[in-house]
Amino acid sequence: MKKRIMLAAIMAMGLATPVFAETSKSSESVILKSDIKIDVPETVKTDKYGLAEISGETLEKAKVIGGDKTVTATNKGKFVLKKKISTTKPKKITIEVSKDGLSKKVKVKVIPNKTFVKRMKQLTPTVEKEVTADENGFAVIRGEALVGAKITTSTGTVKSDKKGVFTLKAQLDDAEPKTIVLTVENKKWKISKKVEITIKPGSAYRDKKSSESRSIEQSESEQSRVAAEQAQVAEQSRVAAEQAQAAEQSRVAAEQAQVAEQSRVAAEQAQAAEQSRAATAQAPSTTDRMVYVTGGGKSDVYWYGTSLMPSNTNKNNIVTMSESEAIAQGKRHSLKE
Repeated sequence: MKKRIMLAAIMAMGLATPVFAETSKSSESVILKSDIKIDVPETVKTDKYGLAEISGETLEKAKVIGGDKTVTATNKGKFVLKKKISTTKPKKITIEVSKDGLSKKVKVKVIPNKTFVKRMKQLTPTVEKEVTADENGFAVIRGEALVGAKITTSTGTVKSDKKGVFTLKAQLDDAEPKTIVLTVENKKWKISKKVEITIKPGSAYRDKKSSESRSIEQSESEQSRVAAEQAQVAEQSRVAAEQAQAAEQSRVAAEQAQVAEQSRVAAEQAQAAEQSRAATAQAPSTTDRMVYVTGGGKSDVYWYGTSLMPSNTNKNNIVTMSESEAIAQGKRHSLKE
């Protein structure tokens, strides 16, 4: 109040527009939850089609939820929500207004129009709400609806005769009760009525499904047993194959080791023999006689002298060596000497 009085006094004196005018506008743009107002009627009546229009006023550009569609308030905060009901009794609906992260809710009571109530009652079919299925799970539902009305379920359209009498066949999926939603629609009135019908399994059908369930369980149990046996046999075969492979690898390794050992021993023996021969050839001996070998040293025998050699012996091709060396080369003493 003091700011407004000061502003009026300054303007009366002919001074310029005060600088705090923009500050005042900025402070008004901050929305508090207490600032959210929803001005709507407490009760609203529907038309003969069950449609209620709720006019109200709230913050500008606020989002308004509660009708069949979400709407946005105008620049002046006005809005109109449309809500179609299907009940013949008064119903409270919740309207929610939200803006800048803040929201507020109010309830409006919607009262059905008398003509709408009358039509909805006419549209309500005469049908049993609970039906028992036969031993095969089938149920026959008979009823009567408004003549000319369209009757549908989740599985398709249901035909009715000239008197509105209809027959619906349904089947259970298992031994549990099943609910079918029957919709009766009058396009001229633009309204529809939904009725839930429960199909209950009879004792014969329950016994049949229990027997089938036991058979399935036994079959599955047998399949599991066979599968377990097959898995065990396969595992045993795998283990046996691995053991056989390991045994074969061990046998081959042992044979290879034996061959290697034999080769090593033979090499050592050959080396020892060679070392012995060399040592024998180099070692001085008083008994190691000088011998003669014909054929340039290629003959298999040796002689202690040349006098007893055959007369046709080429004595120009005789090689001398020690007796131990001749023996080392595999030669023997001539039997003719």
